Amino acid sequence: MPGHKGVLSPLDVTELPGLDDLSHPQGVIAGIEARYQKACGSKASFLSVNGSTACVLAMFLALGEGKRVLLARDCHRSAVNGIALAGHTLTSLFPPYDATNRLSGMITAEQVDAALTASPADAVFITSPNYLGLCADVGAIANTVHRHGALLLVDGAHGAHFPFCDALPHFPAEQVDLWCGSIHKALPALTQCAVVHLGQRCLLPCEQVRKCLNLVQTSSPSYLLMASLEQALTQAQAWDWNAHLNRLLAVRANIRAMEGFSLLGDKPMPGVFAFDPCRLTIDVSGRGISGQTANQVLTDAGIYCEMADLYRIVLITTPIDSPQWYERLLFALSRLPRDSFSPPEWIDFPQGEPHSAFPFTASKPALSPRCALLAPSEPVPLSRTAFRVAAVAAGAYPPGVALFFPGEYISPEAAEWLMALCAQGFGLFGVENGCISCVKTQ
Repeated sequence: MPGHKGVLSPLDVTELPGLDDLSHPQGVIAGIEARYQKACGSKASFLSVNGSTACVLAMFLALGEGKRVLLARDCHRSAVNGIALAGHTLTSLFPPYDATNRLSGMITAEQVDAALTASPADAVFITSPNYLGLCADVGAIANTVHRHGALLLVDGAHGAHFPFCDALPHFPAEQVDLWCGSIHKALPALTQCAVVHLGQRCLLPCEQVRKCLNLVQTSSPSYLLMASLEQALTQAQAWDWNAHLNRLLAVRANIRAMEGFSLLGDKPMPGVFAFDPCRLTIDVSGRGISGQTANQVLTDAGIYCEMADLYRIVLITTPIDSPQWYERLLFALSRLPRDSFSPPEWIDFPQGEPHSAFPFTASKPALSPRCALLAPSEPVPLSRTAFRVAAVAAGAYPPGVALFFPGEYISPEAAEWLMALCAQGFGLFGVENGCISCVKTQ
């Protein structure tokens, strides 16, 4: 194997002599992991050829079975899948809402302290940075979590580039117990390349993390991806990050000088400790247009945004970008139309704050995520899902944040919001052919 015998790619091979084994590395793969360990300050690092999704699943499995998890609800949908696979129970924690910017801030140490005091947990799971580049005060949260005797797990998929420049936000490797980074998101690696890290203070055995990661990724790992992981690390250490950040300072100044635009990260936000300067999150609503409209105009100009919501576009930059790309971006932004866009009226979520593509709501659980995912289910038209029990997570993608989890009742507001997102042109996950998989009723 493989059947193409090297015709498609000479690097696409299997476990030939001297190439090492990802499931039990002792040679060159172990050497790559050791380099990531040193670069990221971890006790141990493990390569993933199945993205940060496999890393998140492995982190929850490594905790053991049936643990109590305090889960920040601004998480990627892979988190609830990890909870379901491991049979954990969850308590939800919602990020604070920032009405000025019409989006959520980040989970705070004070919130975590109050939640753990009210309901003890074995582990706390947060996301930092998020899709927009917002970072939580991970150090303060770690101190709080450990004071309560719990472990801190961090989905740092969007922050894999942080260790390579002192001017970028950093994970406190000596405090976080488990975290992951998607190498392909902001570093020069092929899609699916990621790494999961074991923190310096974490008491979980390295073998436990390795074993659980092996459970959720292929036993025939791609050597193309592993070679890409090695090359990306070398390139990330060689890049002139400070020159890139200085370039972005000039780009940001040019965007601020244009009428109708504002940049996320310029003003304080609830719970936001830092902002990833490599991410350009631009609010275009001042021009009277939606983020989707701006995204379409830029796409037509050959500029592809990472995502768009009702108000913003999000672009991910790296040192590999050519200067011409930024010239084209600034020119295209200056030519964006002016209009009188009015976003849809907000739906009044109980105990939650709907905002753009990131609505959060406290849904009442009926079953555990595991029971709901494995229970007999049936497709139900979105317009008729109110008060049904979801068998899947559903929301907008990107960013992959779920409006409700499997096992939770679908509120009328949640169903209405999903229909509003669909009408606005958002891509949805958990919705197929206008239907959501719901637990069958007796």
